[in-house]
Amino acid sequence: MKVIRSLRGDHNFRQLRRAPSVYNRYLSLRYHSYESQELEILVAIITSKKVGKAVVRNRLRRRLREALRSLFQPLIDEHAKSKSSESPKSTMAKSRQALVPESKTLARPALAKHLGTDVVRFQQRQHLQRQAAKMPSKGLVLMITAQPQATQLDYWLLRAELLALLKKGRLL
Repeated sequence: MKVIRSLRGDHNFRQLRRAPSVYNRYLSLRYHSYESQELEILVAIITSKKVGKAVVRNRLRRRLREALRSLFQPLIDEHAKSKSSESPKSTMAKSRQALVPESKTLARPALAKHLGTDVVRFQQRQHLQRQAAKMPSKGLVLMITAQPQATQLDYWLLRAELLALLKKGRLL
């Protein structure tokens, strides 16, 4: 599943009209965060005809999209790693739980000890896993408006300006 997607829907744009904004000489950024079950970043990149012809506007959009992808990549990797890979101990704990339900483990500490786990630590670990599963991820909606001066910047300067805006808005 793609984590960074294009913003769609009129209701999202209406929410962003009232959203807080940060800006500099080259870019303006409106943002809105929300709770979601999955990590997702919805992005709208706006370039007016003042920026230039279609080729110039599209090149600027591609550069901004790639800059966003590179800035959010550590967050995306961390989310993918936590979602896909589980430690062997946690899979063993799940298999133990399937063998012996929690109520029986509480009733028979000797059985839990025989299975090779401490009852209290096993239950604490299970409680933390349940809490982590219930905890929603952060969703983020961004609307980036490029000014005509942004076409003068190469990729790295554009990325630096975008990073400065994201830090100013406390999004990174």
